[in-house]
Amino acid sequence: MSMNISEFERAKPTLTYQAIESAINKYQTLLEKYQYGNQQLIMENADAVTIQCYREFIADLNNIKSHFLSGR
Repeated sequence: MSMNISEFERAKPTLTYQAIESAINKYQTLLEKYQYGNQQLIMENADAVTIQCYREFIADLNNIKSHFLSGR
């Protein structure tokens, strides 16, 4: 049995969407701690790795969110 898009929109799990949004906000907040104005504050190589991980997490979560919203 397949579900059409209007059925998906009506039954879409709101808790899942909230969890995705919460995770995006979490990593954006953590990333902002490494910023001063428009500049990144990188003190050590570990900071650069952490910043890159946060950016990748945010990109991955935004990709998951877009798939979720499109119903794919």
